Amino acid sequence: MNPSPEFRVLWWSTLSKRQKLFTPSLSTSRCFLFDKQSVHAIAFESDWKVLHPSGISININKTIWDMYFNQLLPLFVRDGNDGNYVPTATCDLHCLQALSRRIHYGKFVAEIKFMDAPEDYSPAIRAQDRATLMSLLTFKNVEEMVKQRVEKKAMVFGQEVSLNDPDDKKGKYKVDPSMVSHLYGEWVMPLTKLVQVEYLLRRLD
Repeated sequence: MNPSPEFRVLWWSTLSKRQKLFTPSLSTSRCFLFDKQSVHAIAFESDWKVLHPSGISININKTIWDMYFNQLLPLFVRDGNDGNYVPTATCDLHCLQALSRRIHYGKFVAEIKFMDAPEDYSPAIRAQDRATLMSLLTFKNVEEMVKQRVEKKAMVFGQEVSLNDPDDKKGKYKVDPSMVSHLYGEWVMPLTKLVQVEYLLRRLD
């Protein structure tokens, strides 16, 4: 089985265009959609022997889009208009793409977990039992460690640094570190597990 010429063309064109996706004629939503399609094409080209063919095309970008604009952004932005439309849209696109890639990597995680213990997952897959699969994929202690780690990273790498501020040692951050932990706990990890479940449901097709 080899990728089709169409996939190869998309793959190569994607590599040259990824940094030029945002243009006035292409909306943020269409850029976001194209980016996920390009990621799928690259995965098909380079990793098609790793992922099960039925699971490669899983895409929950609509859910990620809704979460980002309707749940996440309202937590730390104010109403108003600063006129910086293009920089704002570009930053939104970068954030959406980063979240999408992180969440859709769940397909690879699901494949590894299945290969490590097919006897644990196969009965639930055959029964199409989402609840059991979600239970098998959930490790509360690991998730808590991830939340603590990302909060710590946000504290270290997200500091506002000033040479002349006497209160600098108190810690001033570009984004509240607890917000990053909240992002992972409420959305990133649950959506990643959703991708894993969707992948596993198709794993025996």
